[in-house]
Amino acid sequence: LSNLVVINLGVKGDRKYYQLRIKEKSNQRFSYITNFETTGAWEIIKIPFEFFVLGYKEAGSNKISKAKYLIEDYPVAYTPSYAILEKLQIPNRGNETVLIAGNPDFGVTNGNYTGQRKIELSDLYSRNINIAPLKFSKEEIESIENYFSNDVILTGTDATETNIISFLEQSEIIHLSTHSFLFDENPVIVVANDLENNGLIEPTEIAELDLNSNLVVLSSCKSGLGPLKGSEGIIGLQKAFFDAGARSVILSLWDVSDKHTAELMAYFYDYLSKGYDKADALREAKIKFISEVNPNPYYWAAFTLAGNSDKIEIREENSKIVLYFLFLLLLSTATIFFIKNKIRLR
Repeated sequence: LSNLVVINLGVKGDRKYYQLRIKEKSNQRFSYITNFETTGAWEIIKIPFEFFVLGYKEAGSNKISKAKYLIEDYPVAYTPSYAILEKLQIPNRGNETVLIAGNPDFGVTNGNYTGQRKIELSDLYSRNINIAPLKFSKEEIESIENYFSNDVILTGTDATETNIISFLEQSEIIHLSTHSFLFDENPVIVVANDLENNGLIEPTEIAELDLNSNLVVLSSCKSGLGPLKGSEGIIGLQKAFFDAGARSVILSLWDVSDKHTAELMAYFYDYLSKGYDKADALREAKIKFISEVNPNPYYWAAFTLAGNSDKIEIREENSKIVLYFLFLLLLSTATIFFIKNKIRLR
């Protein structure tokens, strides 16, 4: 497997700098690669390094399809600081539940779907928010749940804020497939509302939790954005989940396609189930997407991994194996019954 590029944001006086480190797979140590400084805006940290072009291939019909992206050579992970990354290497207590939630019921009955996982509004607490349902969120959840035997599925009217929050603290893996948006620069996750909550999950609510999650995936628009606060970088859902106790988070940096996000997530969990660590699984998913779906970085580069990149043990429910053993059991029982009856007839 490829070594891991870890991108570390830091500050030296007035100057911002980025450190690229290689995490050696063999001994889990970090070796210094290079750093570069900029006196420019912090906006650069909203750019995924994965789509940096290292060169061009001969095959392809245009520059996008010919480009060789950094992700094709290296898996990439991000961290607010090297100290935080070291802290995230400490094993957690080990929950077993996998929470997969999405495709919430927003009460829309006209059958109109949206192609992106975003909404726009002027009043955060308005009761007149018109949120279009997501056609491919359901498919995404169905494809992911096939990899787990210990999952909790919350969709439709069950995908409420109250239900989701109640399962977060007991989940090792958290996957939320829904809308999200920025309100006054602050990210908000949108799920179904109920009598207790309005269906808007904000970073402050997450930060107050006591999580024990190995991986959090926010499969929605702009879930990795938020206000910029000096040396702390982006203050949003990533920081909220780290503060609450999550070890790694996958978020998006811009508005994403509903259909293509579902495809990318299916690839990611497939590689995760095959024993790839989180960074390598996301890398392989992106490479497969580039090759088989669309090489345009808009569709695959938005989602980035921050934090711990270690492997996750997935307790898979393989129905084919179960059915195979049931068939053998029935066949053995029938054979024994046949032999006994034949002996009696003699």
